[in-house]
Formats: sequence, structure tokens, C-alpha cells
Amino acid sequence: MAEKDEKRSWVMVNRAPLLTLWAAVVAEVLGFEHDEALTLGRAVEGLNAYSKVFRERTRKYITCIDEKR
Repeated sequence: MAEKDEKRSWVMVNRAPLLTLWAAVVAEVLGFEHDEALTLGRAVEGLNAYSKVFRERTRKYITCIDEKR
């Protein structure tokens, strides 16, 4: 555990590669070959990114409609 006088350092991690890796490992455990697993991992990561954009746009649209009422 860090002492009170020590400064804590933080590491910022891009989650997309971690999600890709996680999904690829899960696919390999399920029996897919390595290349297939990586492709599935990238697909999962891409769908996650797309859904995040979709949620943000939907939230902005709903906020805009609520302000007009």
C-alpha cells in the first residue's frame, strides 16, 4: 500500500484493444481458431463502439425533443 507521502501515478488505458483481446480469448475457449477469434473480437469491439455512438446520438435527440416541449 502506498505511504501518505508517496504520489500515486495513474495509467490511462484504451479499452478497445482490451475488449478485442478479451472477446478473442473467449472465442478461442469456445473452440474458434486464432484468426477467427481475433476477427470475432474486432467485431465485438466495433459493435460496442457503434452502440456507444448510437446511445449518445439518441440521448442528444431525446434532450432536444424535451427542450422543445
